[in-house]
Amino acid sequence: MRLGGLYDKQRNDRELDEEVESHLQLHLEDNLRLGMTAEEARRQAVIRLGGIESTKEAYRDQRGLPWSEMLWQDLRYAARQLRKNPVFTTVAVLTLALGIGVNTTIFNLINAVVWRSLPGVSRIEELVSFDYLDASGTRALALSYADYLDFSNLTNVLEGIVAAGVQSAEVDAGNGSTDGLVGLVTGDYFRVLGVRAAAGRFFDAREGLHRGADAIAVLSHDYWRRHFGGTPSIIGQTIRINHRVFTIVGVAEKNFRGDTLDRSPDLWIPLNMIDEVQPIYARLGHDLLARGQDWLRLRARLRPGANIPAAASAVQMRSREIERSHRDVNQGRTVTLAPLEQSVRGEMALMAERGFYVQALSGLFLLLACANLTNLLLARAHKRRLEIGVRLALGASRGRLLRQLFTENLLLSSMGGTAALILSYWTTRLIGIAIKSFNAISFYQLDFNLDYDGRVIGFILLLTVLAGLVIGFLSAPKAAEFDDGLALKSNLAGPNKFGRISTLWILAMGQIAAAVVLLAMAGLCVKSLHNALAINLGFDPRPLLSLFLDVPSLGKSSDTERQILSQILEKIQSSPGIKSAALAQHRPLGFTGRKIYGDIEMRSRTASSHNGLARRFSAYANTVSSDYFRTVGIPIVQGRGFGREAPNGIRVAIVNETLARDKWPGENPVGKRVCVTSYQKGTPLPGGVRPAPIWAEIIGVAKDSKYHGLVEDPTDYLYWSADQVYPGAMHLMVRCEGLASSGIPAVRQALRELAPDLNSSNLQTMESHLDYRYFFPRRAAGFISGISVLGLLLAALGLYGVLSCTVAQRVKEFAIRMALGANRRDVLQQVLTEGLVLTGLGVVTGSVATAGIVRLIRGYLYGVGGLEMSVFLGVAAVLSVASLAASVIPAYRGMKTDPMVALRYE
Repeated sequence: MRLGGLYDKQRNDRELDEEVESHLQLHLEDNLRLGMTAEEARRQAVIRLGGIESTKEAYRDQRGLPWSEMLWQDLRYAARQLRKNPVFTTVAVLTLALGIGVNTTIFNLINAVVWRSLPGVSRIEELVSFDYLDASGTRALALSYADYLDFSNLTNVLEGIVAAGVQSAEVDAGNGSTDGLVGLVTGDYFRVLGVRAAAGRFFDAREGLHRGADAIAVLSHDYWRRHFGGTPSIIGQTIRINHRVFTIVGVAEKNFRGDTLDRSPDLWIPLNMIDEVQPIYARLGHDLLARGQDWLRLRARLRPGANIPAAASAVQMRSREIERSHRDVNQGRTVTLAPLEQSVRGEMALMAERGFYVQALSGLFLLLACANLTNLLLARAHKRRLEIGVRLALGASRGRLLRQLFTENLLLSSMGGTAALILSYWTTRLIGIAIKSFNAISFYQLDFNLDYDGRVIGFILLLTVLAGLVIGFLSAPKAAEFDDGLALKSNLAGPNKFGRISTLWILAMGQIAAAVVLLAMAGLCVKSLHNALAINLGFDPRPLLSLFLDVPSLGKSSDTERQILSQILEKIQSSPGIKSAALAQHRPLGFTGRKIYGDIEMRSRTASSHNGLARRFSAYANTVSSDYFRTVGIPIVQGRGFGREAPNGIRVAIVNETLARDKWPGENPVGKRVCVTSYQKGTPLPGGVRPAPIWAEIIGVAKDSKYHGLVEDPTDYLYWSADQVYPGAMHLMVRCEGLASSGIPAVRQALRELAPDLNSSNLQTMESHLDYRYFFPRRAAGFISGISVLGLLLAALGLYGVLSCTVAQRVKEFAIRMALGANRRDVLQQVLTEGLVLTGLGVVTGSVATAGIVRLIRGYLYGVGGLEMSVFLGVAAVLSVASLAASVIPAYRGMKTDPMVALRYE
């Protein structure tokens, strides 16, 4: 009945009028029969009825929902108020849109990394991931193919187990070769993960069991659309991977991007085809069945009825059996299980942790926006004191007034939330473009689903409601405190009900403190980035070009490959504009590289020689040609560099300064010998057979440089001569006379003439190769700097609002002081001083908070030990200037107060 009363109000009102009038007529007739006059009869009838309008109102309250009608009235009134003040409404909506939008964008990124399930995977709660703890307690996520075979027989708890890895390769879809990511997986990969095919079929469990058999491929949906236009007839056609022909048998569904959040493969092939697409592995002695070669991710699906603790117990029991059987590799290793979702999120833990810190800073920005809006609302409430006083004088309760003010604030926050949704959508699009640019320069590929889901929409709604409630609770009660009588006496200057130390001042000080935190964090991030850019790499990347030459993919003999590489070097070195060229197995600041382990020959029985026994050593190793050090720009500080070394002569090596200093302190290492026993601690060389020790004589010491990361600690490093150790695929390093890009045509021309089948799409300058190292620090510094600039603007606006409101409230005070002889300069000085004092309190508070925050995130800031004095002074100076700028206009207004006008109505 009450809901029905909300509809067809006009008809209901007509019927009510008729019914009230009929009751009135009945009472009127009764009174006339009693002998009353017509006027007295009607008056008594109205009295007996209880008043016509009050009776109608009581009936309307019973037939409908009064609270909904009042809410609708409040919303319409709030909309009219906001429409009457377009400047205030625009500023308020933009302020909230920035605060909520920034937070939503960051939350969407964290949601994509931390909380989203792997797309395209069915019943992910049944999937688990293998990892292991070594003897030192370090957790690793990669295992070997031998481990996969060991655990594949746990069919009592596991319905299926798969192994997967990713390798970069040259992929030719018929329209030119490009670099691509190839997923190497076991036959049951798609079935165990529960992936559906968009076209064709997936691998059969029996396919890929034999080395080099089943040259078939499954394309990712994105690769299928980009290179084949999504044509279903692609099934049965061929594609070349490192010059090896594969038959396309299927296409994965649209959402499936692999079993990790990064390095999404373009296509998948059977794992046992690795020797066909990466012949360099076989040449280097890699054996897929060898233990200790951990590069595969192991995933499994639980059998129905099994749970993770029971499966983990079975896996650990099998792990102990493997440890007893293969102590040389598995000593101290404990294999465990974890939910796949948890494992995937763990792989992105560092990125997620940094995202949470940025989310905290963006949350601080939202609080600053709310504080600024609260100040604006309080200042606006002071201007609306006449309206509020009239409403109170006409009988409105303070509760009714509070409800109206809260409605206005919630409507305002709703408008801000809607604008934030639009802003965040376009910001997310820009982030997607930035991720694509990162993928173009990085070996690692990021592939996040940034589409909005229910969690993100719920987050926007939550922030919108919270923002409305926060500004409502801070501003509405203060706005309703005006005395109706005093407010009506004068519209020029009501009393200062906010107080000298008021909510306005506290909020303004909080805004300045928040701005200090944001500005200081931006300054520290920029300083950290500057320190990283100023790192001495040990070489000059500016004139260098880099190109990966996968010569083994040509299918030639080793001698032919060496000849091709030699011809390419000679051709490039003789080209105009080229200073030198060299070959290296690993280019500087690359991801590749493995350690060698061995002994150092001791020629005397000293205390440091462990009673005459050889000292153990480990170092990263690289194989380079004779001109490598001159080309890259790494000087030889002792001894000599590589020359034309005899392939079958005495093995020679060059060590870096760190290795020389660690193992031969105070001695000249030139002429000393080392014995290399393995590439992996405690295990034989690749292939599973322990070879005879390899003795090498040190002929020189190279200056230290950066090898794997910008902020790595000094690392032991050793160089082999490419004349004596031929690794196969190598990086071509070219030093140009001018800019590195000027040498690109010469390199491409040499490849077209001597090796046209080699892929040259990865030819790049070393500076562009280093871009991915600075990609995220640069974007993080830019993002935080942008937030801090907006925060500074909001703090300045907040301070301006506080001082404007204070000046408006103190008009009579200034008038009286000037009437008693004070000059205008005194008023100007007082207002400016109050602004600077407020700024000083905010700076001190914000600096204390920043010092605490820096202690938490010090590990992410390179070369920054704490809140540095230069940053602190810079922040204080910027805020002081902003404070003066925000104080000038209110101070000028106070200075221009006319005593006669201000006191006229007193």
